[in-house]
Amino acid sequence: MPEEDRQKRTIAERFSVDEAPETIASDPDSPELTEADFAVMRPFAEVFPKLAERMKKGVIRLPRKV
Repeated sequence: MPEEDRQKRTIAERFSVDEAPETIASDPDSPELTEADFAVMRPFAEVFPKLAERMKKGVIRLPRKV
């Protein structure tokens, strides 16, 4: 399929809900999380306390286009 045709299609046209499970299962770079994965996860604020505090204060801002 030509790139310009691919660009014109909407997200709904590119991906259907019916094919989502197969897409997830077939992606080796992003496997579905297991119970063991969830068991070792920690909260963001615990892993990155300084960054979380700055985010709460609103210190982190997106760069502005000049």
